[in-house]
Amino acid sequence: MDFNQLTGRDQKHLVEYFEGESLFLIDPDTLKAYLSLKEDLDSENIYLSLVSAFRSFDRQFDIWNAKASGKRKLLSRDEKELEFSNLTPEELLYSILTWSALPGASRHHWGTDIDIYDANIKDKSDVELTLYECEQDFTNLYQVLDSKLEEHGFFRPYAKDNGGVSREPWHISFKEKSSTYLEQFNLEVFRKSVEASKDLLLKDVILDQIESIYTKYITNITK
Repeated sequence: MDFNQLTGRDQKHLVEYFEGESLFLIDPDTLKAYLSLKEDLDSENIYLSLVSAFRSFDRQFDIWNAKASGKRKLLSRDEKELEFSNLTPEELLYSILTWSALPGASRHHWGTDIDIYDANIKDKSDVELTLYECEQDFTNLYQVLDSKLEEHGFFRPYAKDNGGVSREPWHISFKEKSSTYLEQFNLEVFRKSVEASKDLLLKDVILDQIESIYTKYITNITK
């Protein structure tokens, strides 16, 4: 995979997939595995559905800058809302990284990582993707998934809170390809992506902390 594909700037490696009226871009092998998992879960009365698959660099950039400018809600690790004006630039940086990847560094750029939910429980428009929601509404989904993911080639990169990205039960990854792409996404690719990101808020702080960010928030996954 080349630099532009690794960093979400190019999507030619992906295919289109319609689920209801929603259009998703996704890696073709990941899609095949997802459909197999979806069919398997039908027998458990779970209607596995996508919240998101591929997310472009531009989309991730918009999310990042909205949070870095106080235009989008900021959450602590325990999902308490933070007051933007009280945060130092470094505190702001790490509060965002707990829940949102830097543009260019999201696993969703690869098309191998998807966010899922049970459409028998909620409509997509009502899904919040929070830990509270998982415990209250989707307990059965995640319990069943534990026994199914590996069989279909998936794993949860954020199954545990390792001190970097918060725990995300809804985020699953197609292991065969995403593991290869993570190896390709080395520190120099990460640095090049940040340096090339014009108008990225907190850019100087990011570059100053780039090795720590790479170790703590990109390679620090549950394997």
